[in-house]
Amino acid sequence: MMFQVFPPGSTDRDLLLILDIICTIICLEVAMSFLVHAARRDRAWRVNLGWGVVFGGFSLLQASNIPFFFYFPVDVYTQNAQIIGGLGILFVITIIGQFEFFYQQFHKTRYVISMIGLGIGITYFIVPGSIGDALFAIYFLVLAVFVFSLFARLIRLATGRVRVNLIIFFIAFCTLMFGNFLNNQGLIAIVTNQGIDPMPFQISGRVIKLISFIALFGVLQQLPIFMEVNWQQNIVQLFIIHKTSGLSIFHQKFATSEVQDEAGKRDDNDALVAGGFIGITTLLKEISQSTETLKLFDHGDVKILCEYGESLLIILYAKEEMHIYWDKLAHLRVAIEELFGETLKSWAGGDLGYFDPLKVLVKNEFQQ
Repeated sequence: MMFQVFPPGSTDRDLLLILDIICTIICLEVAMSFLVHAARRDRAWRVNLGWGVVFGGFSLLQASNIPFFFYFPVDVYTQNAQIIGGLGILFVITIIGQFEFFYQQFHKTRYVISMIGLGIGITYFIVPGSIGDALFAIYFLVLAVFVFSLFARLIRLATGRVRVNLIIFFIAFCTLMFGNFLNNQGLIAIVTNQGIDPMPFQISGRVIKLISFIALFGVLQQLPIFMEVNWQQNIVQLFIIHKTSGLSIFHQKFATSEVQDEAGKRDDNDALVAGGFIGITTLLKEISQSTETLKLFDHGDVKILCEYGESLLIILYAKEEMHIYWDKLAHLRVAIEELFGETLKSWAGGDLGYFDPLKVLVKNEFQQ
Protein backbone atom coordinates (compact mmCIF):
# COMPACT_ATOMS: atom_id res chain seq x y z
CA MET A 1 0.00 0.00 0.00
CA MET A 2 1.40 3.40 -0.96
CA PHE A 3 1.87 6.02 1.74
CA GLN A 4 -0.53 8.96 1.73
CA VAL A 5 -0.59 12.23 3.65
CA PHE A 6 -3.39 10.72 5.71
CA PRO A 7 -3.02 6.96 5.09
CA PRO A 8 -6.13 4.81 5.58
CA GLY A 9 -4.81 3.31 8.79
CA SER A 10 -3.86 6.60 10.46
CA THR A 11 -5.55 7.65 13.68
CA ASP A 12 -8.58 9.95 13.31
CA ARG A 13 -8.28 9.92 9.51
CA ASP A 14 -12.02 9.38 9.07
CA LEU A 15 -12.82 12.24 11.47
CA LEU A 16 -10.58 14.61 9.51
CA LEU A 17 -12.12 13.50 6.22
CA ILE A 18 -15.66 14.02 7.54
CA LEU A 19 -14.79 17.49 8.85
CA ASP A 20 -13.31 18.47 5.48
CA ILE A 21 -16.38 17.20 3.61
CA ILE A 22 -18.77 19.05 5.96
CA CYS A 23 -16.75 22.24 5.59
CA THR A 24 -16.81 21.89 1.78
CA ILE A 25 -20.57 21.33 1.70
CA ILE A 26 -21.25 24.31 3.99
CA CYS A 27 -19.07 26.59 1.84
CA LEU A 28 -20.86 25.39 -1.29
CA GLU A 29 -24.29 25.95 0.27
CA VAL A 30 -23.31 29.45 1.40
CA ALA A 31 -21.91 30.25 -2.05
CA MET A 32 -25.11 29.09 -3.74
CA SER A 33 -27.20 31.16 -1.35
CA PHE A 34 -25.30 34.35 -2.24
CA LEU A 35 -25.27 33.54 -5.96
CA VAL A 36 -29.05 33.01 -5.96
CA HIS A 37 -29.50 36.45 -4.37
CA ALA A 38 -27.12 37.90 -6.96
CA ALA A 39 -29.12 36.32 -9.78
CA ARG A 40 -32.21 38.18 -8.56
CA ARG A 41 -30.39 41.42 -9.41
CA ASP A 42 -31.48 43.30 -6.31
CA ARG A 43 -29.67 46.43 -5.14
CA ALA A 44 -26.86 44.44 -3.52
CA TRP A 45 -26.33 41.94 -6.33
CA ARG A 46 -22.65 42.86 -6.84
CA VAL A 47 -21.89 42.29 -3.17
CA ASN A 48 -23.80 38.99 -3.16
CA LEU A 49 -21.90 37.94 -6.29
CA GLY A 50 -18.61 38.78 -4.57
CA TRP A 51 -19.40 36.72 -1.49
CA GLY A 52 -20.65 33.90 -3.71
CA VAL A 53 -17.29 33.86 -5.50
CA VAL A 54 -15.39 34.01 -2.18
CA PHE A 55 -17.23 31.09 -0.59
CA GLY A 56 -17.33 29.21 -3.89
CA GLY A 57 -13.56 29.60 -4.16
CA PHE A 58 -13.06 28.22 -0.70
CA SER A 59 -15.34 25.25 -1.39
CA LEU A 60 -13.24 24.56 -4.53
CA LEU A 61 -10.06 24.79 -2.47
CA GLN A 62 -11.45 22.46 0.19
CA ALA A 63 -12.70 19.97 -2.42
CA SER A 64 -9.37 19.92 -4.27
CA ASN A 65 -7.46 19.30 -1.03
CA ILE A 66 -9.45 16.19 -0.12
CA PRO A 67 -8.07 13.83 -2.83
CA PHE A 68 -4.50 15.12 -2.36
CA PHE A 69 -4.56 14.73 1.42
CA PHE A 70 -6.51 11.48 1.74
CA TYR A 71 -6.28 9.45 -1.47
CA PHE A 72 -3.28 10.37 -3.61
CA PRO A 73 0.18 8.93 -2.94
CA VAL A 74 2.60 11.21 -1.13
CA ASP A 75 4.76 11.70 -4.23
CA VAL A 76 1.72 13.05 -6.10
CA TYR A 77 1.04 15.44 -3.23
CA THR A 78 4.69 16.58 -3.24
CA GLN A 79 4.67 17.17 -6.99
CA ASN A 80 1.51 19.25 -6.77
CA ALA A 81 2.21 21.09 -3.51
CA GLN A 82 2.83 24.35 -5.36
CA ILE A 83 -0.52 24.10 -7.15
CA ILE A 84 -2.31 23.45 -3.85
CA GLY A 85 -0.56 26.42 -2.27
CA GLY A 86 -1.39 28.57 -5.28
CA LEU A 87 -5.09 27.79 -4.97
CA GLY A 88 -4.94 28.97 -1.37
CA ILE A 89 -3.24 32.21 -2.44
CA LEU A 90 -5.84 32.87 -5.14
CA PHE A 91 -8.57 32.36 -2.55
CA VAL A 92 -6.94 34.93 -0.24
CA ILE A 93 -6.62 37.39 -3.14
CA THR A 94 -10.34 36.93 -3.91
CA ILE A 95 -11.23 37.89 -0.33
CA ILE A 96 -8.94 40.90 -0.46
CA GLY A 97 -10.55 41.99 -3.73
CA GLN A 98 -13.94 41.88 -2.02
CA PHE A 99 -12.68 43.87 0.97
CA GLU A 100 -10.98 46.40 -1.30
CA PHE A 101 -14.28 46.88 -3.13
CA PHE A 102 -15.77 48.04 0.18
CA TYR A 103 -12.69 50.13 0.97
CA GLN A 104 -13.26 52.37 -2.04
CA GLN A 105 -15.90 54.19 0.01
CA PHE A 106 -13.13 55.60 2.21
CA HIS A 107 -9.97 55.64 0.10
CA LYS A 108 -9.60 55.23 -3.66
CA THR A 109 -6.92 52.54 -3.77
CA ARG A 110 -7.70 51.74 -7.43
CA TYR A 111 -7.45 48.08 -6.40
CA VAL A 112 -3.66 48.34 -6.16
CA ILE A 113 -3.49 45.82 -3.29
CA SER A 114 -5.57 43.26 -5.20
CA MET A 115 -3.56 43.76 -8.40
CA ILE A 116 -0.27 43.29 -6.54
CA GLY A 117 -1.71 40.14 -4.98
CA LEU A 118 -2.79 38.84 -8.37
CA GLY A 119 0.71 39.47 -9.72
CA ILE A 120 2.24 37.59 -6.79
CA GLY A 121 -0.27 34.78 -7.28
CA ILE A 122 0.76 34.37 -10.93
CA THR A 123 4.45 34.65 -10.03
CA TYR A 124 3.99 31.94 -7.40
CA PHE A 125 3.33 29.38 -10.16
CA ILE A 126 6.42 30.45 -12.12
CA VAL A 127 9.23 30.81 -9.58
CA PRO A 128 10.54 28.02 -7.30
CA GLY A 129 8.25 27.24 -4.37
CA SER A 130 10.55 28.68 -1.70
CA ILE A 131 10.73 32.06 -3.48
CA GLY A 132 6.96 32.09 -4.02
CA ASP A 133 6.35 31.36 -0.33
CA ALA A 134 8.70 34.19 0.65
CA LEU A 135 6.95 36.65 -1.69
CA PHE A 136 3.53 35.76 -0.35
CA ALA A 137 4.76 35.92 3.26
CA ILE A 138 5.82 39.55 2.67
CA TYR A 139 2.55 40.31 0.88
CA PHE A 140 0.59 38.70 3.73
CA LEU A 141 1.97 41.28 6.16
CA VAL A 142 0.63 44.03 3.87
CA LEU A 143 -2.73 42.26 3.77
CA ALA A 144 -2.86 42.04 7.56
CA VAL A 145 -2.30 45.80 7.89
CA PHE A 146 -4.93 46.48 5.19
CA VAL A 147 -7.57 44.21 6.76
CA PHE A 148 -7.00 45.58 10.27
CA SER A 149 -7.21 49.19 9.03
CA LEU A 150 -10.41 48.42 7.10
CA PHE A 151 -12.17 46.84 10.06
CA ALA A 152 -10.91 49.50 12.45
CA ARG A 153 -12.53 52.11 10.21
CA LEU A 154 -15.76 50.13 9.82
CA ILE A 155 -16.12 49.42 13.55
CA ARG A 156 -15.42 53.05 14.39
CA LEU A 157 -18.13 54.23 11.97
CA ALA A 158 -20.72 51.63 12.95
CA THR A 159 -23.08 51.81 15.91
CA GLY A 160 -25.39 49.48 17.83
CA ARG A 161 -26.10 46.05 16.40
CA VAL A 162 -24.14 46.75 13.24
CA ARG A 163 -20.99 47.37 15.29
CA VAL A 164 -21.55 44.16 17.28
CA ASN A 165 -22.00 42.17 14.07
CA LEU A 166 -18.87 43.71 12.58
CA ILE A 167 -16.85 42.74 15.65
CA ILE A 168 -18.22 39.19 15.45
CA PHE A 169 -17.37 39.05 11.73
CA PHE A 170 -13.83 40.27 12.37
CA ILE A 171 -13.28 37.73 15.17
CA ALA A 172 -14.70 34.92 13.00
CA PHE A 173 -12.47 35.99 10.10
CA CYS A 174 -9.38 35.95 12.35
CA THR A 175 -10.27 32.55 13.80
CA LEU A 176 -10.76 31.23 10.25
CA MET A 177 -7.22 32.34 9.40
CA PHE A 178 -6.00 30.75 12.64
CA GLY A 179 -7.75 27.49 11.74
CA ASN A 180 -6.02 27.55 8.34
CA PHE A 181 -2.71 28.15 10.09
CA LEU A 182 -3.19 25.10 12.32
CA ASN A 183 -3.77 23.01 9.19
CA ASN A 184 -0.82 24.46 7.30
CA GLN A 185 1.38 21.64 6.02
CA GLY A 186 4.52 23.57 6.92
CA LEU A 187 3.41 23.80 10.54
CA ILE A 188 2.43 20.12 10.57
CA ALA A 189 5.86 19.17 9.20
CA ILE A 190 7.62 21.20 11.91
CA VAL A 191 5.44 19.70 14.64
CA THR A 192 6.03 16.17 13.32
CA ASN A 193 9.80 16.70 13.16
CA GLN A 194 9.69 17.73 16.81
CA GLY A 195 8.13 14.39 17.68
CA ILE A 196 4.74 15.93 18.52
CA ASP A 197 1.51 14.28 17.44
CA PRO A 198 0.05 16.57 14.69
CA MET A 199 -3.50 15.20 14.96
CA PRO A 200 -4.68 17.65 17.68
CA PHE A 201 -3.57 20.50 15.41
CA GLN A 202 -5.37 18.99 12.42
CA ILE A 203 -8.62 18.32 14.28
CA SER A 204 -8.76 21.62 16.19
CA GLY A 205 -7.90 23.57 13.02
CA ARG A 206 -10.76 22.00 11.10
CA VAL A 207 -13.25 22.46 13.93
CA ILE A 208 -12.25 26.12 14.25
CA LYS A 209 -12.69 26.61 10.50
CA LEU A 210 -16.10 24.97 10.55
CA ILE A 211 -17.35 27.15 13.42
CA SER A 212 -15.87 30.25 11.78
CA PHE A 213 -17.68 29.60 8.49
CA ILE A 214 -21.01 29.19 10.27
CA ALA A 215 -20.43 32.41 12.23
CA LEU A 216 -19.38 34.34 9.11
CA PHE A 217 -22.44 33.28 7.15
CA GLY A 218 -24.77 34.04 10.06
CA VAL A 219 -23.36 37.52 10.53
CA LEU A 220 -23.26 38.32 6.81
CA GLN A 221 -27.02 37.77 6.66
CA GLN A 222 -27.47 40.55 9.24
CA LEU A 223 -24.78 43.02 8.19
CA PRO A 224 -25.46 45.82 5.76
CA ILE A 225 -23.08 46.12 2.88
CA PHE A 226 -19.75 47.02 4.49
CA MET A 227 -19.69 50.38 2.71
CA GLU A 228 -23.01 51.20 4.42
CA VAL A 229 -21.94 50.85 8.05
CA ASN A 230 -22.14 54.65 8.45
CA TRP A 231 -25.80 54.67 7.39
CA GLN A 232 -26.93 56.49 10.53
CA GLN A 233 -24.81 59.50 9.63
CA ASN A 234 -26.62 59.92 6.31
CA ILE A 235 -30.29 59.97 7.35
CA VAL A 236 -31.95 63.39 7.62
CA GLN A 237 -35.63 62.97 8.43
CA LEU A 238 -38.57 60.60 8.11
CA PHE A 239 -42.29 61.11 7.48
CA ILE A 240 -45.07 58.58 7.96
CA ILE A 241 -48.11 59.70 5.98
CA HIS A 242 -51.69 58.42 5.99
CA LYS A 243 -52.49 57.98 2.31
CA THR A 244 -56.27 58.48 2.43
CA SER A 245 -56.31 61.72 4.44
CA GLY A 246 -52.91 62.95 3.29
CA LEU A 247 -51.96 63.74 6.91
CA SER A 248 -48.55 63.25 8.46
CA ILE A 249 -49.04 60.97 11.46
CA PHE A 250 -45.35 60.99 12.42
CA HIS A 251 -42.28 63.09 11.67
CA GLN A 252 -38.75 62.43 12.92
CA LYS A 253 -35.72 64.63 12.37
CA PHE A 254 -32.44 62.84 12.92
CA ALA A 255 -29.18 64.16 14.36
CA THR A 256 -27.38 65.15 11.19
CA SER A 257 -25.76 68.20 12.79
CA GLU A 258 -24.77 69.34 16.27
CA VAL A 259 -28.42 69.98 17.06
CA GLN A 260 -30.58 66.97 17.97
CA ASP A 261 -34.24 67.57 17.19
CA GLU A 262 -36.78 66.19 19.59
CA ALA A 263 -38.06 62.78 18.45
CA GLY A 264 -41.46 62.99 16.85
CA LYS A 265 -41.56 66.81 16.86
CA ARG A 266 -43.92 68.14 14.15
CA ASP A 267 -43.16 71.25 12.12
CA ASP A 268 -45.87 73.60 10.93
CA ASN A 269 -45.37 72.56 7.33
CA ASP A 270 -45.77 68.81 7.98
CA ALA A 271 -49.27 68.83 6.55
CA LEU A 272 -48.04 70.65 3.44
CA VAL A 273 -45.17 68.18 2.93
CA ALA A 274 -47.41 65.15 3.48
CA GLY A 275 -50.14 66.36 1.13
CA GLY A 276 -47.57 67.38 -1.43
CA PHE A 277 -45.98 63.94 -1.55
CA ILE A 278 -49.32 62.20 -1.90
CA GLY A 279 -50.20 64.55 -4.75
CA ILE A 280 -46.84 64.24 -6.52
CA THR A 281 -46.69 60.45 -6.38
CA THR A 282 -50.27 60.15 -7.59
CA LEU A 283 -49.75 62.68 -10.39
CA LEU A 284 -46.53 61.11 -11.66
CA LYS A 285 -48.11 57.67 -11.65
CA GLU A 286 -50.99 58.99 -13.76
CA ILE A 287 -48.66 60.82 -16.18
CA SER A 288 -46.40 57.83 -16.69
CA GLN A 289 -49.36 55.44 -17.02
CA SER A 290 -47.33 52.99 -14.97
CA THR A 291 -48.66 50.40 -12.57
CA GLU A 292 -45.57 50.88 -10.42
CA THR A 293 -45.25 53.56 -7.75
CA LEU A 294 -42.39 56.04 -7.61
CA LYS A 295 -39.78 54.75 -5.18
CA LEU A 296 -36.95 57.28 -5.33
CA PHE A 297 -36.56 61.03 -5.80
CA ASP A 298 -32.99 62.14 -6.55
CA HIS A 299 -32.53 65.73 -5.45
CA GLY A 300 -28.76 65.87 -5.89
CA ASP A 301 -27.48 66.21 -2.33
CA VAL A 302 -30.56 64.48 -0.89
CA LYS A 303 -32.27 61.25 -1.89
CA ILE A 304 -35.94 60.74 -0.97
CA LEU A 305 -36.94 57.08 -0.55
CA CYS A 306 -40.60 56.08 -0.61
CA GLU A 307 -42.03 52.90 0.92
CA TYR A 308 -45.72 52.25 0.22
CA GLY A 309 -48.16 50.36 2.38
CA GLU A 310 -51.85 49.69 1.94
CA SER A 311 -52.85 52.80 3.92
CA LEU A 312 -49.58 54.60 4.53
CA LEU A 313 -46.57 56.11 2.82
CA ILE A 314 -43.18 56.28 4.52
CA ILE A 315 -40.77 58.94 3.28
CA LEU A 316 -37.08 58.91 4.22
CA TYR A 317 -34.71 61.76 3.41
CA ALA A 318 -31.09 60.57 3.19
CA LYS A 319 -27.84 61.99 1.86
CA GLU A 320 -27.41 58.92 -0.35
CA GLU A 321 -29.35 55.81 -1.27
CA MET A 322 -28.31 52.68 0.58
CA HIS A 323 -29.61 49.13 0.47
CA ILE A 324 -30.01 49.03 4.25
CA TYR A 325 -32.54 51.90 4.09
CA TRP A 326 -34.89 49.90 1.89
CA ASP A 327 -34.69 46.95 4.28
CA LYS A 328 -35.40 49.18 7.27
CA LEU A 329 -38.29 50.96 5.57
CA ALA A 330 -39.84 47.60 4.65
CA HIS A 331 -39.44 46.33 8.22
CA LEU A 332 -40.96 49.54 9.59
CA ARG A 333 -43.91 49.34 7.20
CA VAL A 334 -44.67 45.75 8.21
CA ALA A 335 -44.46 46.63 11.92
CA ILE A 336 -46.80 49.63 11.50
CA GLU A 337 -49.34 47.64 9.51
CA GLU A 338 -49.35 44.88 12.11
CA LEU A 339 -49.94 47.40 14.91
CA PHE A 340 -52.22 49.97 13.24
CA GLY A 341 -53.41 48.25 10.05
CA GLU A 342 -57.13 48.16 10.76
CA THR A 343 -57.12 51.61 12.34
CA LEU A 344 -55.38 53.21 9.36
CA LYS A 345 -57.94 51.78 6.93
CA SER A 346 -60.80 53.68 8.60
CA TRP A 347 -58.91 56.64 10.09
CA ALA A 348 -59.84 60.02 8.60
CA GLY A 349 -58.05 62.34 11.02
CA GLY A 350 -58.14 63.09 14.69
CA ASP A 351 -55.89 62.66 17.69
CA LEU A 352 -52.33 62.01 16.48
CA GLY A 353 -51.36 60.96 19.99
CA TYR A 354 -52.83 57.56 19.14
CA PHE A 355 -49.76 56.97 16.97
CA ASP A 356 -47.20 57.80 19.68
CA PRO A 357 -45.96 54.15 19.69
CA LEU A 358 -44.45 54.95 16.28
CA LYS A 359 -41.63 56.69 18.18
CA VAL A 360 -40.53 53.33 19.53
CA LEU A 361 -40.83 51.56 16.16
CA VAL A 362 -38.79 54.25 14.39
CA LYS A 363 -36.19 54.26 17.16
CA ASN A 364 -35.79 50.48 16.92
CA GLU A 365 -35.13 50.68 13.18
CA PHE A 366 -33.16 53.90 12.77
CA GLN A 367 -31.51 54.77 16.07
CA GLN A 368 -30.02 51.50 17.31
